[in-house]
Amino acid sequence: MPGQMGIQSDVFAFEIKTLTSAVHSQGGKIWMQLVHAGGQARAETIGSRPVAPSAVVVPQFPGTLAEFSRVDIAELVALFSAGAKRAREYGFDAVQLHSAHGFLIIQFLSPSTNRRSDFYGGSVENRRSFLMEVYRVVRAPWVMISL
Repeated sequence: MPGQMGIQSDVFAFEIKTLTSAVHSQGGKIWMQLVHAGGQARAETIGSRPVAPSAVVVPQFPGTLAEFSRVDIAELVALFSAGAKRAREYGFDAVQLHSAHGFLIIQFLSPSTNRRSDFYGGSVENRRSFLMEVYRVVRAPWVMISL
């Protein structure tokens, strides 16, 4: 959303590191929530048509969607991984995957918004594939550091 800080790039690195340092200086802990809007994104905000697991029309989405390709999905997983690595570098104590409220991960899990017929759609096991891939890459930098 316009005006929000994000961790999708290093644009807000200074501000975020200042925030995590301030929290730690007071003895607190701080988490970064990783989220992607998927089909809930607004075309006027992102400058293109929103993309989702499937090109479906559902009331909670603001318009016509494009469907993620398999290449797009691999890139999304890599972006979640990069976000988790930045979160660790910027001093966060943990990350949380936002998997509710109609955002991207739940869009993959829901048969209403995921009507794919490939590895990422159909059965519950397939629909959770995106979540599990993201979970594994997001968890990796945290596990490696804590060993």
